[in-house]
Amino acid sequence: MSFSIADGLKRTVNVIYWIWLALGVILFLYALINWGGILFAFVVGILIPTVLRIILFYIIDGFFK
Repeated sequence: MSFSIADGLKRTVNVIYWIWLALGVILFLYALINWGGILFAFVVGILIPTVLRIILFYIIDGFFK
């Protein structure tokens, strides 16, 4: 098994992504219960981390492959 900088960066991005996504789902569920800021909770908690992960993976793959 080989370990490269790209794999390490991807793993770091994945850890941050899953933590952010878990907090985002909690925020979204809270917004569903209280009917306040559902769109904000969806965008900040689910959409932004997913888009950032895709962009960062694209950048990491571009630099290290």
